[in-house]
Amino acid sequence: MAEYRYQINSIEGGNVLSDTGGQQISARKHAAKPSILMVGMHLTKTRGGISTLTADILNSDLKNDFDITYIASQAEDYGLIGKFLLAVKAYMQFAVRCIFDRRGLVYVHMGSNASLYRESAFVLLGKLFRKRVILHFHAGDVDEYLPHQPKFGRRIIKLALASCDRIIAVSARSASQISEMVSPEKIAVIPNAIDISAFEKMPERSEKVNGNGAMRLLFVGATGKLKGELDLIKALRILKHHDPPLKVSFLGYGAEDLDQTGIGHMIEHLGAVPLKERLAFYERADIFVLPTYAEAMPISVIEAMAAGLPVITTPVGGIPEILDDGREGYLCPVGDHEVLAENIAHLAGNVEARISMGRAARKRALSEMDFGKYIDALRKELAPTAQIETKPMTTTSLFIKRSIKSAASIVPARIGSLRVGPGAINIIAYHRVVADITKAERESIYGTVISAATFRRHCEALKRAFDVVSLETAMHFLDERRKVARPLAVLTFDDGYLDFYEQAFPILNELGLPATMFLPTACIGDTKPLAHDRIFWLLKQAGENSVSVTDALRKAGISTDIRSLSNSRGNLLKQTDKLVYLPHELREKAIAALEAALGDDRKDYPAEYRLLDWDMVREMSNKGINFGGHTSNHVVLPLESGEGIKNEIETSKALLEEHLGKKAISFAYPNGEYNSAIREITANAGYAVAVTTETRVNRPGADLLALGRTSLCEESTRGIKGVYSPRVANLRLGV
Repeated sequence: MAEYRYQINSIEGGNVLSDTGGQQISARKHAAKPSILMVGMHLTKTRGGISTLTADILNSDLKNDFDITYIASQAEDYGLIGKFLLAVKAYMQFAVRCIFDRRGLVYVHMGSNASLYRESAFVLLGKLFRKRVILHFHAGDVDEYLPHQPKFGRRIIKLALASCDRIIAVSARSASQISEMVSPEKIAVIPNAIDISAFEKMPERSEKVNGNGAMRLLFVGATGKLKGELDLIKALRILKHHDPPLKVSFLGYGAEDLDQTGIGHMIEHLGAVPLKERLAFYERADIFVLPTYAEAMPISVIEAMAAGLPVITTPVGGIPEILDDGREGYLCPVGDHEVLAENIAHLAGNVEARISMGRAARKRALSEMDFGKYIDALRKELAPTAQIETKPMTTTSLFIKRSIKSAASIVPARIGSLRVGPGAINIIAYHRVVADITKAERESIYGTVISAATFRRHCEALKRAFDVVSLETAMHFLDERRKVARPLAVLTFDDGYLDFYEQAFPILNELGLPATMFLPTACIGDTKPLAHDRIFWLLKQAGENSVSVTDALRKAGISTDIRSLSNSRGNLLKQTDKLVYLPHELREKAIAALEAALGDDRKDYPAEYRLLDWDMVREMSNKGINFGGHTSNHVVLPLESGEGIKNEIETSKALLEEHLGKKAISFAYPNGEYNSAIREITANAGYAVAVTTETRVNRPGADLLALGRTSLCEESTRGIKGVYSPRVANLRLGV
């Protein structure tokens, strides 16, 4: 028996298959960027290190590896009602994303106090939808806060922590606090870091006293948050006659409200200052002071160290892990303003100690707290979890999903980002439009079918709310950044099923709506169904006829982790996915093995799986339907060799143009799977626009070769009763 060996380059993790010779095949299921749904503080309406660090993460090169959607759940600058409405909006957006995003990772940033409750709800909601959840734990005082909470509150927070698949702690101290509630194996420690590039440009500290002879102290932090500002005020009163005189700059909100009696001349309050402007204050300062009561790993201390400042702070949270007392600065007892005054006086009067500590602090920060290393460590935590497939929905989960869809649809779509506004383009993706939805959902992959009646309702709703245009027209709006009065919608169909011609095409014709169909060109006119349909049907038949799939595959020299089958829809879909995500040659071999194993018990493939022929394609092309490429054989592109990818994309385009006599400019990545190399091959082949299965609305300036789409099927717009819901449909369509 022949041995089948395949080398798949540039794909890590995921399902591992092997042939009889033991050669491993590493096939990452989602070779396109895994999606991350991130939750945290408002990035502009909230102050502090957590929002700063979160913004830096979102702006890092992680966006090259992951498709990140960010939801703000809390904002300090809002009043009580505003905070409540923002939280409601965040929970609604989060639930909708969890429902409609087929894959992905939930990544929650949790702070202290009320954040423990608020973000615990996101963790538990994510687990309800069977998502993988990573919690970034920024709180520094949970051991002080938690014991004072009601018993029920403690249980909720502990349950959320225990439910996480992975927890990232910002310090060893923080990790030890939560290890009493969570298995230590779940916890990874990644200390906070900063972008050191700007600080590297700062000159070395001189031995001169800055300014007009005053010794400048710097405090960074919002007052009223246990940052120790009152202790600093008390210390300044002790030092008000110090020589040289002291001047303290407060960067952060609230300093103007402090009692400055007798020392007002020593204080400069500047309010919140962006980092770019903050650099100048770090540069002109001589000493950094933060006598804080509660921290995890303060960003301001790291910034001060990188700026070459000696630091006077307290040994709370993870601070002792990044600053040694007497080497990079001083660690004062919490609340002891007299020792604080002594340390300030010592450094203010001792040039040598000030300069040596500052240099040691700078050296340590630049070598140990670089944001590039931080992102590398974070990527290692996110990547494996983001690539783990979501478990199939159970009947209970399906009911909950429908319930939340129905509840979310009651809220007007104008709230938040659910409504597609002017200038945005919502590309809708369908597969099959069928007459008998009950039969189709029983005999097909249910996520690919929609009834003709529901499709008509979608079209009518879109026509009322959008300008429905062709993909080619939408491409020009996106590329040229042209403004339009109304939002645009585009209808697309994948795979070239015959029922498009029989069911969808007449509806589109009647309503005067354009559409684009993406064709796997080698399969058009063939009596053989597409691979995913054949696999689904064969596995279904194997389950019903008690045929061992594992034995059949092993006899063909294919070893997989398919051990048993049940007739449950979720399990059948999961097993189908495993065989679909094989290289093309191996996938066809697996199908042949299953067909042989079923023998006379194998019924013919359903007629509903049939595809278009070229005469139908030409007829529809002449009547306004556009056609684009979808490879030749509907292969999962990242699983193929470089030459195989190129051949699938280029051959498909050439065949389209040969049959239609016009240039093919649009392409859809099969199963939505692509990477930067595949994107480049697509562009080089001459395609001007390409679509993915990533759920997002497209706006001017979007990458034309990686446009997002909203994938819909019959289930997408069902409500709590399990039937079509106009409200849910409007929610999904962005109306």
